[in-house]
Amino acid sequence: MLLADEPTGNLDTRTSLEVLALLQRLNQDRGITIVLVTHEHDIAACASRVVTFRDGRIVTDITHEKPLDAAAELAALPVEDHSGASSKDEDADPALAARRRLGGPVPTLLYVAMVAAGIVGIVLGGLYTKLVLDTSSTVIPLAFGFVLEALVASWFGGKRLGRPLTSDQRVRIAITYTLVVACVIAPAFALGWMPNSKELLDRLDGLSSGGAVAALGVTLLGLATVALARYLVLSAVSPLVSPLSKPKEGAGAGGHT
Repeated sequence: MLLADEPTGNLDTRTSLEVLALLQRLNQDRGITIVLVTHEHDIAACASRVVTFRDGRIVTDITHEKPLDAAAELAALPVEDHSGASSKDEDADPALAARRRLGGPVPTLLYVAMVAAGIVGIVLGGLYTKLVLDTSSTVIPLAFGFVLEALVASWFGGKRLGRPLTSDQRVRIAITYTLVVACVIAPAFALGWMPNSKELLDRLDGLSSGGAVAALGVTLLGLATVALARYLVLSAVSPLVSPLSKPKEGAGAGGHT
């Protein structure tokens, strides 16, 4: 049994719900009975049983079959904006402001998840092209893989970091992933393993030195375009995936009040 005397007193709404969600998890997962004293009706609504006292006597004793789910209420709150509250700290510590804008390092497993998502997306795109459109195309499977990579990156990043990816993190993901994929595909082209790679190599062999420089410039421009497109897709899908990537709180009946 856990005795809690006004555990949400003088707390804001978000912090109060965080405390109540923790108490509900203790009740559900560990079977701990929570005896909580409060003067707030919205706090008491999170309990499975509410006993009301007045002048030392029991006035009512009500059992709630479906108490208010604090975790669900917490998830429904708008995203908290720390910019105003932390402006003074950032003014005093420019390094802190820079770290907040950068968002910290990108999890390495995020890139692994993107590779897996890209492969699955290409396979699904190929099946869609063949079975539904009844045609042959390399663009559609690549588009499927491109979008699925962005969806998985936004979802996985939100899960691991506990918040949406920052703009700087999306830039780093787009550039790093594009360069890594290019470094993997380039040898495959050179060895003739990719579709139409032999025809492309034959054309490159016939180029002059000036033409080779121009081809290199076009390749770099193409990589920059792909990285930019990947960043734009990440930015577009991030708001859609953010609600799905929030850590799930324990749900269930609360303790006794």
